[in-house]
Amino acid sequence: MIYVIVLTLFLIFLIENRLQKWVNFIRFKYDKSYSWPKKNIITNIITENLDKNPIYTKEEFFIHSLYLYDFFLGTNNKPNTHNNEIRYEKKKEILTKYSIDRIGKRGNNAVSNNLSNYISSYGDSLCFCRYVNDDKTWQHSLSKKIKKNVRNFGVGNHGLDQAFLKFKRNYEKKIDRPKKVIFLFGPETIRRNVSLWKHYYEFGNYLNFKPAFLFNKLKKKYVLYKIPNFRKKNFFDLKRLQNKIHNEDVFYKNKFLKYMWKKPYLFSLRNYGIRKITLLLFFTYTYFKNKNKFSFKFIENSKLYKKLNLLGGLFFDFNDKKKMFKENFYIDGTLNVVKLINNFCNKKKIKCYFVIVPTYYDLRYIQKSKDRYFQLFLDKCKKNKLQMISPLNKLIDYNCDTIYADKAYGGHLNEKGNKILSNYLNMYLDEL
Repeated sequence: MIYVIVLTLFLIFLIENRLQKWVNFIRFKYDKSYSWPKKNIITNIITENLDKNPIYTKEEFFIHSLYLYDFFLGTNNKPNTHNNEIRYEKKKEILTKYSIDRIGKRGNNAVSNNLSNYISSYGDSLCFCRYVNDDKTWQHSLSKKIKKNVRNFGVGNHGLDQAFLKFKRNYEKKIDRPKKVIFLFGPETIRRNVSLWKHYYEFGNYLNFKPAFLFNKLKKKYVLYKIPNFRKKNFFDLKRLQNKIHNEDVFYKNKFLKYMWKKPYLFSLRNYGIRKITLLLFFTYTYFKNKNKFSFKFIENSKLYKKLNLLGGLFFDFNDKKKMFKENFYIDGTLNVVKLINNFCNKKKIKCYFVIVPTYYDLRYIQKSKDRYFQLFLDKCKKNKLQMISPLNKLIDYNCDTIYADKAYGGHLNEKGNKILSNYLNMYLDEL
């Protein structure tokens, strides 16, 4: 009996030891330092030793501070800057360029910048138009059509809450006072609007802190939770900030802790064990397949493998997002921001428009499943007399690969896709 117990314990110890080593090997093999701008593959595998208190380099901090850091918004495009990005199309590198002018908007020389005759736009990377040049954005195309300058204040990874706070700040500082403003964003915003530290749900995005309008149970209303002040050092004090916000960030307990591999790894399988093992097996198979150039067709022909091969570690993440569009907590969090924007614009006598644009994976999923998963959100906006529109019906008949520039991080519209979007806006927003 003692022999059996000892042997069992030894086997458990051996399995635990090997499991720890392999999980961390796969995690580091694909994600390395989790430097988001440099990655092409996201495993969504996180471990306690590497991700609970992530470490980053001086170079990462410097680049983030130079191009993105904003003490109030968390991130923002820095005025008088320019940058290049590389996207891949049919294994070819395509260089794209963007420029930010003195007031923080993206370059658009389609028409003269008449200060009394312009429209502004705010939102995320779909508004900014990532992976296309300045003269290939939907703002540039729309400007030419309507003979008015359409300003582009979009910022990659911004939530609708950050877009509103940026617009409000620009308005109060008299930087931007349009008569009409477009808020354009992807479905991803439903998560961003209740997030304080992106790393808790968008694993690896650990330099991205943000403010949010969160529901205060004591005050029984939404209040603005500002970013905790950073110390004047070369590095952010992540541990100090983490301790301040993890009780407020819904994703810390609901996602981060549950998805994280922690010692003993075998016990951590109690939380989302199928998800953890599935991702580990998928990237293990991918690793050996690429290394030894072998394949098992019965695996690769399976529905699960095809879905994982398309989305990789983001497969389960995408499912999480879909579920949120069926939960009042997340819908109401975004609906509150829409109401705040609408009320602010009404007071300032500004006509505002809200546009939700599907990314590559959103459109592909909807085309295949016929499940318009964010329809409930659109219906709830309509019920609250808030005009929320979507070019989904305009895009749905197109092959995704012909209208999107990339698949990474959701997928952004290419030149053709941006032209279709500008045509839609021109047609729909006839008052423009």
